[in-house]
Amino acid sequence: MKELDFTSPRQKNLIPDNDPARFILLQQIEDALRHCWGHDTCADWEVYMWKPESPAFGQCAVTALVVQDFVGGKIIKDPDHDHYWNLADDGTEVDLSREQFNVGVKLQAQEDRTREYMLTSERSLKARTSERYNTLRDRVRQILGE
Repeated sequence: MKELDFTSPRQKNLIPDNDPARFILLQQIEDALRHCWGHDTCADWEVYMWKPESPAFGQCAVTALVVQDFVGGKIIKDPDHDHYWNLADDGTEVDLSREQFNVGVKLQAQEDRTREYMLTSERSLKARTSERYNTLRDRVRQILGE
Protein backbone atom coordinates (compact mmCIF):
# COMPACT_ATOMS: atom_id res chain seq x y z
CA MET A 1 0.00 0.00 0.00
CA LYS A 2 1.37 3.39 -1.02
CA GLU A 3 1.69 5.84 1.88
CA LEU A 4 1.11 9.49 1.12
CA ASP A 5 2.85 12.35 2.85
CA PHE A 6 0.15 14.83 3.79
CA THR A 7 2.59 16.86 5.90
CA SER A 8 4.79 18.02 2.99
CA PRO A 9 4.03 21.37 1.40
CA ARG A 10 1.23 20.99 -1.15
CA GLN A 11 0.81 22.54 -4.58
CA LYS A 12 -1.45 25.56 -4.68
CA ASN A 13 -4.60 25.22 -6.71
CA LEU A 14 -4.43 26.98 -10.03
CA ILE A 15 -7.02 29.73 -10.37
CA PRO A 16 -6.25 32.26 -13.10
CA ASP A 17 -6.44 35.91 -12.11
CA ASN A 18 -6.46 37.43 -15.62
CA ASP A 19 -10.26 37.74 -15.56
CA PRO A 20 -11.64 39.21 -12.31
CA ALA A 21 -15.17 37.83 -12.78
CA ARG A 22 -13.87 34.33 -13.52
CA PHE A 23 -11.44 34.56 -10.59
CA ILE A 24 -14.32 35.32 -8.20
CA LEU A 25 -16.48 32.53 -9.65
CA LEU A 26 -13.65 29.99 -9.48
CA GLN A 27 -12.82 31.00 -5.91
CA GLN A 28 -16.49 30.44 -4.98
CA ILE A 29 -16.46 27.06 -6.74
CA GLU A 30 -13.21 26.08 -5.03
CA ASP A 31 -14.60 27.03 -1.61
CA ALA A 32 -17.74 25.00 -2.31
CA LEU A 33 -15.72 22.02 -3.57
CA ARG A 34 -13.52 22.08 -0.49
CA HIS A 35 -16.66 21.86 1.63
CA CYS A 36 -18.19 19.10 -0.54
CA TRP A 37 -15.27 16.75 -1.19
CA GLY A 38 -15.42 13.56 0.80
CA HIS A 39 -14.62 9.89 0.79
CA ASP A 40 -17.84 9.30 -1.18
CA THR A 41 -16.68 11.55 -4.05
CA CYS A 42 -13.12 10.15 -4.09
CA ALA A 43 -12.03 7.75 -6.84
CA ASP A 44 -12.87 4.23 -5.70
CA TRP A 45 -9.33 2.86 -6.00
CA GLU A 46 -8.00 5.75 -3.88
CA VAL A 47 -10.72 6.06 -1.25
CA TYR A 48 -8.73 4.04 1.29
CA MET A 49 -6.05 6.78 1.18
CA TRP A 50 -8.43 9.77 1.28
CA LYS A 51 -8.02 11.93 4.39
CA PRO A 52 -9.58 15.19 5.55
CA GLU A 53 -6.04 16.62 5.70
CA SER A 54 -5.90 16.38 1.90
CA PRO A 55 -9.52 16.69 0.78
CA ALA A 56 -8.68 17.13 -2.93
CA PHE A 57 -7.06 13.69 -3.08
CA GLY A 58 -8.80 11.44 -5.60
CA GLN A 59 -11.23 14.18 -6.63
CA CYS A 60 -9.75 15.37 -9.93
CA ALA A 61 -12.12 13.74 -12.43
CA VAL A 62 -15.33 14.78 -10.69
CA THR A 63 -13.90 18.22 -9.91
CA ALA A 64 -12.98 18.78 -13.57
CA LEU A 65 -16.53 17.86 -14.59
CA VAL A 66 -18.06 20.28 -12.06
CA VAL A 67 -15.73 23.09 -13.14
CA GLN A 68 -16.65 22.42 -16.77
CA ASP A 69 -20.34 22.79 -15.81
CA PHE A 70 -19.65 26.34 -14.65
CA VAL A 71 -16.95 27.64 -17.00
CA GLY A 72 -16.97 25.34 -20.04
CA GLY A 73 -13.72 24.55 -21.80
CA LYS A 74 -11.96 21.20 -22.08
CA ILE A 75 -10.86 18.55 -19.64
CA ILE A 76 -7.19 17.65 -19.93
CA LYS A 77 -5.13 14.86 -18.40
CA ASP A 78 -1.60 14.10 -17.27
CA PRO A 79 -1.48 10.30 -17.69
CA ASP A 80 1.80 10.04 -15.76
CA HIS A 81 0.06 11.30 -12.61
CA ASP A 82 -3.45 10.14 -13.61
CA HIS A 83 -4.69 13.69 -13.03
CA TYR A 84 -7.47 15.67 -14.73
CA TRP A 85 -8.08 19.42 -14.78
CA ASN A 86 -9.61 22.08 -17.01
CA LEU A 87 -8.47 24.17 -19.94
CA ALA A 88 -10.61 27.28 -20.43
CA ASP A 89 -11.56 28.39 -23.92
CA ASP A 90 -8.92 31.15 -23.76
CA GLY A 91 -6.19 28.58 -23.05
CA THR A 92 -5.97 29.23 -19.31
CA GLU A 93 -5.52 26.15 -17.14
CA VAL A 94 -7.80 25.77 -14.11
CA ASP A 95 -6.88 23.06 -11.61
CA LEU A 96 -8.96 23.11 -8.45
CA SER A 97 -7.70 19.77 -7.14
CA ARG A 98 -3.99 20.39 -7.70
CA GLU A 99 -3.35 20.65 -3.97
CA GLN A 100 -3.32 16.87 -3.71
CA PHE A 101 0.23 16.94 -5.11
CA ASN A 102 3.34 17.84 -3.17
CA VAL A 103 5.29 20.91 -4.26
CA GLY A 104 7.66 20.00 -7.06
CA VAL A 105 5.34 17.60 -8.87
CA LYS A 106 5.21 18.80 -12.47
CA LEU A 107 1.94 18.17 -14.26
CA GLN A 108 1.90 18.07 -18.06
CA ALA A 109 -1.33 18.08 -20.04
CA GLN A 110 -0.86 15.34 -22.61
CA GLU A 111 -4.42 14.28 -23.45
CA ASP A 112 -7.88 15.80 -23.90
CA ARG A 113 -10.85 13.93 -22.51
CA THR A 114 -14.43 14.42 -23.64
CA ARG A 115 -17.22 14.68 -21.13
CA GLU A 116 -18.68 11.50 -22.60
CA TYR A 117 -15.42 9.64 -21.98
CA MET A 118 -15.24 10.98 -18.43
CA LEU A 119 -18.71 9.63 -17.66
CA THR A 120 -19.03 6.47 -19.77
CA SER A 121 -15.62 4.89 -20.41
CA GLU A 122 -15.01 1.45 -18.94
CA ARG A 123 -12.61 2.94 -16.42
CA SER A 124 -15.13 5.63 -15.44
CA LEU A 125 -17.85 3.05 -14.96
CA LYS A 126 -15.57 1.03 -12.67
CA ALA A 127 -14.77 4.20 -10.72
CA ARG A 128 -18.45 5.19 -10.48
CA THR A 129 -17.43 8.59 -11.87
CA SER A 130 -20.96 9.50 -12.96
CA GLU A 131 -22.42 8.76 -9.53
CA ARG A 132 -19.61 10.59 -7.73
CA TYR A 133 -19.91 13.54 -10.11
CA ASN A 134 -23.68 13.81 -9.56
CA THR A 135 -23.16 13.79 -5.79
CA LEU A 136 -20.47 16.47 -5.94
CA ARG A 137 -22.34 18.59 -8.51
CA ASP A 138 -25.51 18.59 -6.45
CA ARG A 139 -23.66 19.54 -3.27
CA VAL A 140 -21.79 22.40 -5.00
CA ARG A 141 -24.96 23.71 -6.63
CA GLN A 142 -26.74 23.69 -3.29
CA ILE A 143 -23.96 25.72 -1.68
CA LEU A 144 -23.78 28.16 -4.59
CA GLY A 145 -27.57 28.49 -4.67
CA GLU A 146 -28.06 27.22 -8.21
